[in-house]
Amino acid sequence: MMKKLMLTIATTGLAFLSVSLSSCVTSQIDPTSITTATALKARTVALANKALEPYPTHVADITALNTDLEAAYSHEKGRIVNTQTIAQWDLLLHESPTDPSSGIWPRFLDHWQKKGTLKSGTIQDNAQDIGAAFDKIISLENSKTH
Repeated sequence: MMKKLMLTIATTGLAFLSVSLSSCVTSQIDPTSITTATALKARTVALANKALEPYPTHVADITALNTDLEAAYSHEKGRIVNTQTIAQWDLLLHESPTDPSSGIWPRFLDHWQKKGTLKSGTIQDNAQDIGAAFDKIISLENSKTH
């Protein structure tokens, strides 16, 4: 009986330790993620500022940037305990029919494509939103453990 009790206590203790440790898992800071997000922010805002010019003249740049943005998003999705950062990338890159504030970048591109060129005020407002989304991504990464 004593052996069985000790085994039960040991098993319960291991299960508790396992649950406790798994709840303490935090994402580690990734300097590459910060560098990538910072560089992509600069490129994205710079390209948005070119919306004074006709959209078709920038299709190659848009395509290349979109590829790099999706690569960064894929990298983040592959990291452990990264839900908040992924949600912010989703807000920036992917439109949701139930969230009109989602898809900041593709909505901007769609507007630019439909209008051909955009007015300076529209560009400035959108560039500010784009920059703020990147700032949140960078801030989330900086708040992770070292």
